[in-house]
Amino acid sequence: MRFVRDKYFLLCAAVALVIVVSSFYISEDESDSHVGIVHDVHKSENGFVFTLDDSSGESIRCFSKTPPDGCGMYEIEGSFSDDGSMLFVSKMSKM
Repeated sequence: MRFVRDKYFLLCAAVALVIVVSSFYISEDESDSHVGIVHDVHKSENGFVFTLDDSSGESIRCFSKTPPDGCGMYEIEGSFSDDGSMLFVSKMSKM
C-alpha cells in the first residue's frame, strides 16, 4: 500500500475524481442548441409557437414568449418538455 502514499498517485487520483465529478455537472445541463429555418409561426395565448427545421431534417416544435423576426435562419437554445414534444426557447438569435 505504499503507492497510496505516493504524491503523484494521489495527484492523479484527485484529478481523475475532479474530471468524473465535473462530467456529471456538465451533463446535467439540459439546454439544447439548434440551428435551422423557422416557419409556421402562430400566436397563442401565452406566446408564439413555431416550427424549426434543422440541418439534419428534423422538425422541432418550439414555444417562445417573444416572436421571431419573420421566417429565416435562427439559432435557438432551450429545453425540451418532459415528453420531448416541445422545445421551450430561452434564447433565439437570427443568423
